Amino acid sequence: LLASTTQAQEWVVSLTPGHDVFLACLPLFHVFGCSLSMNAGLTDGAMLHLIPKPETGLILDAIKRCTPTMVIAVPPLFERIVDGAAERGVSLQGIRTGISGAMSLRGELIGKWEKATGGLLIEGYGLSECSPIVTGNPVNKTRTADSIGIPFPDTQVRLVDPENPSQDVPFGDPGEIVVKGPQVFSGYLNLPEGEPDGFYDGWFRTGDIAVADERGFLHIVDRIKEVVVTGGFNVYPSEVETAMRDQDGIRDIAVVGLANELGAEEVVAAVITADGLLPDVEELRRSVKQRLAAYKVPRRVFVVDELPRNEMGKVLRRQVRKTLERRDYADQLAKLSGKWRLDEAGPDVREWLSQAGDDLHERLDASGQQMRERLENLDAKARAWIDEESAALRERLEKLDLPTRLAIWRDGLLDGADANDPNDEDQQPRRSE
Repeated sequence: LLASTTQAQEWVVSLTPGHDVFLACLPLFHVFGCSLSMNAGLTDGAMLHLIPKPETGLILDAIKRCTPTMVIAVPPLFERIVDGAAERGVSLQGIRTGISGAMSLRGELIGKWEKATGGLLIEGYGLSECSPIVTGNPVNKTRTADSIGIPFPDTQVRLVDPENPSQDVPFGDPGEIVVKGPQVFSGYLNLPEGEPDGFYDGWFRTGDIAVADERGFLHIVDRIKEVVVTGGFNVYPSEVETAMRDQDGIRDIAVVGLANELGAEEVVAAVITADGLLPDVEELRRSVKQRLAAYKVPRRVFVVDELPRNEMGKVLRRQVRKTLERRDYADQLAKLSGKWRLDEAGPDVREWLSQAGDDLHERLDASGQQMRERLENLDAKARAWIDEESAALRERLEKLDLPTRLAIWRDGLLDGADANDPNDEDQQPRRSE
């Protein structure tokens, strides 16, 4: 942490020790807020504006009382500050430097922030294991949009083949970022024997894929675990999201991989639209194909009300994928021609399912033995029914755990059960929208 603080002070040339004002609006329990807002601010002798919650009103009130010289935040927060200031007539002039991290920083937002403040908005990159900074854009006009910059002082960075980390990738090819430096941790506490320690030959493996441009500036492509492999090609979600985010009507987007009816992974997108309606998918695909190769264009688009995020505002793609999987399965159940429904499960089981939300795993663990047996019996009957309708769907469902399948039965079958006549065998399961 001390090394990271020293590196940050050397990097941010605009600091004036003893005279700076840091706006600390990130949680201090997160290494980004701890290291950059608190440690660097205190070492600089700066005044710290501690914001109890990252709420726009609280932040703008603090700015009106005393204009900060340094703002450390994440892109969604920078956007809310600059938009909120414009709506409320709050001046941001005098904020010399903004430091952004945790997720990609769009060039459009950089321009909007720098116009409003007269200062710079800089993107950096790091991880908790690196205290956290690894690379950053220079704090001057040479900074580059959509780039995480260059290595920090005394920091060594390589781009390597993820399958063979001893081998550097050719220049211009995407590779995994590996790093050495005084800010890199020494290892995980109480790591179980046999578990990977994250290092290869002294280099820490970040799990992030990047590419270097002709000036040596790095550009994040994506997390290794979030790369979508479709038809033998690698698709990087961030690249697709950037291409689609500019489309009319799309306010936010998350791209993930989802298995189709044949079990093959395909690219899909969860989008938040301005009007909450599904866009013209074919028109959207045609437009995006002008920017991306055809295999990178999402095959399906799901409209969602919100995207799950962590405390730093970063979209949690794994949760997005789980949500879309459940919606996909529910849609497939609704299309089956069979007549089986949840009516025979009994009103108490249907009520138990209807009341279970995202805490279904915990509710199942806390349920009594009798209820669990009834739910397991329900699950077995549902799978047997699906096997008669679609063996391929049954095979995919077998790979899921019991709580996830119960959520699918609820989403795909339960909503229509009470509304249907249990004696009318011509009625089919439906899913409420």
